[in-house]
Amino acid sequence: MNISNINLLKASSLILLIGVLGDEVTTLTGISSGRFVESNPYASQLINNGSWILMDLVSIMFFVSIPFILIKGNRDQSLVYSFLPLLPGLIRLFACVSNLVLITGV
Repeated sequence: MNISNINLLKASSLILLIGVLGDEVTTLTGISSGRFVESNPYASQLINNGSWILMDLVSIMFFVSIPFILIKGNRDQSLVYSFLPLLPGLIRLFACVSNLVLITGV
């Protein structure tokens, strides 16, 4: 695995971390304001059970560690595996931005 793929994996993992943390903060801010409710029934159940943060930590560990494991087994695909944390990170980043738009009323 060359240095550019390592940097790509770091950047993808950072986007995942920012997206998850941003989504958590904006969701909990919106819910605590009393003006919003969580529309995703799975996330709502996890929030109500108090296990949402734990599940997010598990998903971060999963989406960051799996590419390392896959890269060890197949270095030819290291570029592809470096992108694995990017998709869930972008989805959560989009959720964060959507929450911000709702909260600020833009």
